[in-house]
Amino acid sequence: MPPPAFHTSPEPDHNLTLADQSSDHHAPVITLSLSNPTIQALFPTFLASSTDEASMHTVVQSMTTEIIKAAKQHNPTLSHVPVTLVPILRGALPMYVAASQQFYAPSCVLVRGSRAKGEASARIEWLGRRPFPLLPENGHIVLLDTVIATGGTILKICDELMALSGSQLKYITILSCYVSPLGLAAVAKHPLVREIIVAVTAERVDENGYVVPYPGDVGDKLFGKAELHT
Repeated sequence: MPPPAFHTSPEPDHNLTLADQSSDHHAPVITLSLSNPTIQALFPTFLASSTDEASMHTVVQSMTTEIIKAAKQHNPTLSHVPVTLVPILRGALPMYVAASQQFYAPSCVLVRGSRAKGEASARIEWLGRRPFPLLPENGHIVLLDTVIATGGTILKICDELMALSGSQLKYITILSCYVSPLGLAAVAKHPLVREIIVAVTAERVDENGYVVPYPGDVGDKLFGKAELHT
């Protein structure tokens, strides 16, 4: 299998929170081209509304494996430094399953992002300890998110981590299966982000904040819809 095709694509800034909008920082964005045969074979199933739960788990894990290969090729230190994996629930749990087998001495911190109707900012809930202080001190944070649309959740998490880390040397690698240009532009400008590795870039974000083409609610496709109780 040929190595993944890499594309570094700077984008204009669209949406920042605590990050300095005037900053010249722009993390490299590494996109696995659809010419990568593995991603090319997996992506239609990722998008399809008819994909069942078992198939969706397999697809997300397989895409994550390809993303991590590219991440290690871009940043070889990821092959031997201890990492804290931070999957954004629910959709990134299969990413964690794959990633936990491919990094040295991985630990895990769970985080959930949500936004109530009418709220402009995402709400972040840490389910256990936060990633800072790093355990061990020379560790590296790898943030996992299956789909990044506007980037609001990632930015809020990065802001909280920046506030927690203080003056420590700090950086984050972000891995994602499917990201919009809008989300890439916003997240790459955050000073905490060192690199972003994605499988596929979406065409755009629609007026409701959904990526286009829309894969549906990835959490529902992976774990089923929650029952409504009255």
